[in-house]
Amino acid sequence: GDTTITDAISILIKDTLWVSKGARLTVTDGATLYFCKNAVMMVDGTLVLQGEQNRFVTLRGDRSDYMNTAPPLCYDDASAQWGGIRITSNSTGNDFKFANIRNSSIGIVLDSLNNGSDALMVMSCKITNSAGNLITSTANKIVLWNSLICNAGGNILQINGGDLDVRHCTIANYYSYTWGSRKASNIQLGNMSEYGTMIPLKAEVYNTIIYGGYNNEVVYNKKEGDEDKCVYSFTNCLIK
Repeated sequence: GDTTITDAISILIKDTLWVSKGARLTVTDGATLYFCKNAVMMVDGTLVLQGEQNRFVTLRGDRSDYMNTAPPLCYDDASAQWGGIRITSNSTGNDFKFANIRNSSIGIVLDSLNNGSDALMVMSCKITNSAGNLITSTANKIVLWNSLICNAGGNILQINGGDLDVRHCTIANYYSYTWGSRKASNIQLGNMSEYGTMIPLKAEVYNTIIYGGYNNEVVYNKKEGDEDKCVYSFTNCLIK
């Protein structure tokens, strides 16, 4: 059922935090959710992260000790410390404000909703440091405003069809560790699913920095013969 988590006590998730279909989980300002190594959040309902400017909601790994590296690296500065967030095709209306989501394995993955509803709104958030992609979406409506979205072993944004609105963001990738470095561009836009079917894409990016160590930080995955169904624009942006 509908549940609210406050900052009254820190929460440790050992396996799966599951938001059931039709239920709403609200995490209020100052609250921290600690996830063990392979723990994940599965959202079948609605997830609301309701932080404030000086009191972010935090989703992170559970360890704060140091690795046996030279120099020592804190686990809280390393990727792949917990699973990440999976938003299923049943989920709608997810709303993240003033949230710090960091150091996961898969970042945020959105399964195909494809019904015109808002799948995810992100405003004034920090989403950082995933071992894979940071945000992966198929056929969803996503809004990203005034946020820092940076550092991933894969794409920062991998958007396969749907509706993407990005405004006033910094999308940067300088991911690098002794055990691995990044393997993909910042942004991949496309109108093709992983199964090769066509999904129309509309992407509008305003006043946003897209930068990193690659020569070309934006790439396209267009289905041959349906290039007109991959529509995108970049306005007042700085793009590497």
